[in-house]
Amino acid sequence: MLKKLFRNEVRNGNKYASLQRKLVIKIGNSILVAYFNCSICKMIVLVWLMDERWVYQKIVDGISEMELKVKSFTLVCDKNALINRWENDKNCEWRTTEWLTASLKSLPHFSSLENCIDTSDLKIDATCDMIMRKTFEESEKADGLH
Repeated sequence: MLKKLFRNEVRNGNKYASLQRKLVIKIGNSILVAYFNCSICKMIVLVWLMDERWVYQKIVDGISEMELKVKSFTLVCDKNALINRWENDKNCEWRTTEWLTASLKSLPHFSSLENCIDTSDLKIDATCDMIMRKTFEESEKADGLH
């Protein structure tokens, strides 16, 4: 239902985009709390396109309130990799030319953020391994073990 809501609002010019983002943040934080309360779960990896700083901050604040450590990474790729991935994604219905153009324009911004991981030449498993390695390296540095 949420996916349908977002798709409809994109088509209608994002009239209610701010309200939708607030709703998603509430739902996202509720999901994080559920994982936090699970005795088996030791780590949460949240992947989300956060193109507005306040959305990112709300998620991080919610995680911090649970007294969890936050490790943030920005996954980026070069223009050719983005186009290739976009054109080969047959499952996502919002992969339109309009959104591709917007995504290409946003590459410089996302590439300028802290802790970027260039995934241009990486497969999914290699990207996951890199995220885990960087997460543990940062944890060791913070704990004075590195």
